Amino acid sequence: MYAPMKRALIAIIVVGSTVTAQAARQASADSADAWTRADIAAMEAETMARVRAVQGDQALPPMPPLGESPRLDDLGDADRQYTPSREAQAYLTGDGGATLVEKILGTEFTGTSFFEFMQYQLPTSYDDLAPEGHPLVIAYHGYAGSHQSTSLQSTIHLECENRGWIYMAPIGLDSHFFGPPVTMQHLRAAIDWTIDNFNVDEERIYMVGFSMGAGVSANFAARHRDPNDLMLAGLGLVGGTYDWTQEHSLTTSAVHFYMEHPLCFAGPPSSELFKYQQASTQYFDPGTYTPSTLPGTRLDHLSMGINLGHVPTFVTWDTGDTLPQVPAGNTALVNLLTAQGTDFVTDIVTGTPTPHSWSVLDEVALFDFFEGRTAIRTPQDLTVLTDEPTNASYLSVTPRNTGAFTRIDAESFDLTGEIVIETVTNVDEAIVDVQTAGISGIAPVRLTATSNDLDGFTLRTTNYDSIPSYKLDHSTQELVKGTRSDPTTDSVFIDIDGLTTLDADVISEPWTAKLSTTPNPVPIGDAMQLDLDTDLATDFVFLNIGFEELLVPIKDGNKMVASPLPPAILLSLPVDANGDLTFPAAIPNDMAFQGLSLFLQAVAIVPGGGIGQVSNMWVMDIE
Repeated sequence: MYAPMKRALIAIIVVGSTVTAQAARQASADSADAWTRADIAAMEAETMARVRAVQGDQALPPMPPLGESPRLDDLGDADRQYTPSREAQAYLTGDGGATLVEKILGTEFTGTSFFEFMQYQLPTSYDDLAPEGHPLVIAYHGYAGSHQSTSLQSTIHLECENRGWIYMAPIGLDSHFFGPPVTMQHLRAAIDWTIDNFNVDEERIYMVGFSMGAGVSANFAARHRDPNDLMLAGLGLVGGTYDWTQEHSLTTSAVHFYMEHPLCFAGPPSSELFKYQQASTQYFDPGTYTPSTLPGTRLDHLSMGINLGHVPTFVTWDTGDTLPQVPAGNTALVNLLTAQGTDFVTDIVTGTPTPHSWSVLDEVALFDFFEGRTAIRTPQDLTVLTDEPTNASYLSVTPRNTGAFTRIDAESFDLTGEIVIETVTNVDEAIVDVQTAGISGIAPVRLTATSNDLDGFTLRTTNYDSIPSYKLDHSTQELVKGTRSDPTTDSVFIDIDGLTTLDADVISEPWTAKLSTTPNPVPIGDAMQLDLDTDLATDFVFLNIGFEELLVPIKDGNKMVASPLPPAILLSLPVDANGDLTFPAAIPNDMAFQGLSLFLQAVAIVPGGGIGQVSNMWVMDIE
């Protein structure tokens, strides 16, 4: 039923150089038999009344009705200039094609005390057994728009039907929330439910949002970087707004009520600034803009959008958008995407009859952009800006302090076997998976890591081709002291002091016996246990307890790092029939031992007196 209109619209795009697709769509929507804006507004009000009735009292009153002369430069009014899609109407009122289905997810799915409302559609070509699965498109509403608003005002669901893709539109707990954590949790629940129940190609999940929804969508993409988890393969941003601190300064008290609601940001930016920044895509220094001088100076270290370097992005807006922050903010976003090396396109239009609406979007162009793109899971160069423990590509990052952003920039060079970690700020520990970084078959691996603050951080590297043993300074080839090995994860780690740089080569030695102590660190006066795992052929082991690190060659070409030189202690200990040793001991209750580090390394002696295995060097700390 809608296909002839779609073909006619495409013909207008191709032939009518002076007539935009948006203008044609608007003209179709204004035809005599089309729903009016008032019709859509009534449908939205009815939907939201039903949502509120099911959700219960959240102390969220309905938005006041639009007056005869609404403020089109205010988000609260502009996003509610509902623009009906004539094509969508023909689809929704017809008797053919796919079916839009409403779903309410219970609290067992959301993990909160609230329900999630969503609408989905399976294409008529849906195949639950298709090996490759079906791409999924998530459509996110603008401010005060319900989960149904996208299918009333755009043809995204129609394009999904045309291409055999799955469509889903969530509400994100409430239509007025700007992407706080509870919204992100509900959004994720809706996506997970869709993946769990239908044949979704998880390498081809795309998201498109309008206005506030564009900002929520971009922030969601910036937060989902784990190569082993949900990740977006493409992003569509329509007339987007991206800085909620700026939005608070530009909009009215009616919108402030929702922004400051306990479930959203729980207060104004003056008291809850970081909550606004966490949910934003860009953050502009408030001292650098007024309503007439937007967007201001962006502070990239507070802008989650710097994580979008590997999320293909389609950006569209109308130059005459009634919200002045839209042209300004989208231009700034394009500059940010350019600086990050993002694969993106822009579709900047002029003359849309309702310039701040879904009408700006050319759905066919958006889907053509999405077509064929898959999630980029392990890029070699990346930026990580986070407010929580995060996995991204080959990095796992644990923040040091809450209430502030953590940042790392990283790049790996597979041809030279080098990994560079820099701009490290507010990091407790960073873990690098060497093989996921694309470095395989190269030895030694070179690590360059720079702390960008006074606190420093712990750098752990793991998953090497060969078991990592110690580090040598790249320039002097001298032993880098303070490197610790962990046989349980076959990793090495080191504490990098604040505002310093490590430049080292990771060396592998045939250290295959595994040595560790528990607990570590061990308090003075407490019991501890040493565990050693060697080959079955081991007669006994020499346990070296050193007080210094020193690279020392020993018999048969082996090397040790725990110094065997006096005042080191050398113990001869028997092993059991499995070649293992468990050695309980107690730390003397003497303050002289507090803060002491002991360097332990074991050498296994095989029948005949030869050296069998050498263990990793273990550091036992006493506190």
